[in-house]
Amino acid sequence: MLLLETLLVRLKEAGLVKARGQQRTDSTHVLAAIRGLNRLETVDETLRAALNSLAEVAPAWLTERITPDWFERYGRRVEEYRRPKGEAARTALAERIGRDGHQILAAVYAADAPAGLRALPTAQALRRTWVHQFYLEDERVRWRTAADLPPAGQRHDSPYDVEAHYGNKRSATWVGYKIHLTEIQQARRQQETEDWRQRYAARAGIEGTLAQALQLFGLQRCRYVGLAKTRLQHVLTAVALNIVRLEAWWTGRPLAKTRVSRFVALQLAAA
Repeated sequence: MLLLETLLVRLKEAGLVKARGQQRTDSTHVLAAIRGLNRLETVDETLRAALNSLAEVAPAWLTERITPDWFERYGRRVEEYRRPKGEAARTALAERIGRDGHQILAAVYAADAPAGLRALPTAQALRRTWVHQFYLEDERVRWRTAADLPPAGQRHDSPYDVEAHYGNKRSATWVGYKIHLTEIQQARRQQETEDWRQRYAARAGIEGTLAQALQLFGLQRCRYVGLAKTRLQHVLTAVALNIVRLEAWWTGRPLAKTRVSRFVALQLAAA
């Protein structure tokens, strides 16, 4: 935020920005820097991530609590496996993964577990995912039906970015974040002229600001994992966007024309 605040201070000093100006705000979605996973892949990869973390911090402890076939089950990334076809077979696989994850969670939260295991981010992700995706019935781990799941916006779809959530806006759906951009409409003296209004009309809408951020800076895709780093990316993007627009204003660089398809151009020519 320091960079953005410094830029705004300099703009105020130059008379380019002033308080209580008219503002326009719009939002767009931002895709998280994670691979899209279905439910079965999510629980599999979440358990695998937890096992990798435990193997790093408590290898001897973990080895005593698993059997050799676990290395075959969880030694490779989920995309390297072929999943069974058919609902019954997939449910059986999910519940086997569920039992294994429940076993690990019971060990991690046991009184004699090494200190710090339950605080591992992947162990926390495992616990939350198992609450969302499974339930216990007569001491057996059961796979929840789709109707029994918590709202999609409350779940996470990857153990590697638990702050990224499912979102939707009209017909668009995504897993990640949402960013809001606010454009200040200034009322400086030179902006009162008809000539300025005509030149500025093409860039007056906040939609143009969003489009520019998407095209020049790839705003709709996270470069990093986690909300804090994603927010930093967005702040730096806002700074860069303001610098680009200032440079265009100061140098009188004309706006690019909106692209028109050949078919629409034919219609315009015939009008």
